[in-house]
Amino acid sequence: MSHPATSAAEKRARAAQLLASGMTVSRAARTVGVGRATLNRWRKDFPSEFSQAKPAEPEDVHRALLEAVMNDPGNTPRPA
Repeated sequence: MSHPATSAAEKRARAAQLLASGMTVSRAARTVGVGRATLNRWRKDFPSEFSQAKPAEPEDVHRALLEAVMNDPGNTPRPA
């Protein structure tokens, strides 16, 4: 499992990669651990980071999606 990004700059770079790979803003925000409003503000405040981002490798996108699903509290199994 990869280590989560810790700084805002690392999270921005990861979000830009995920968006360039076709991930939605909502999913990319959840994946890097920020709110959708924060991600949209970053896109406005740092446009070159997002416009120049290279898409993530398919394996990285798959891993990010899997980690996001596994870490989503809404996916916690409920007792029967």
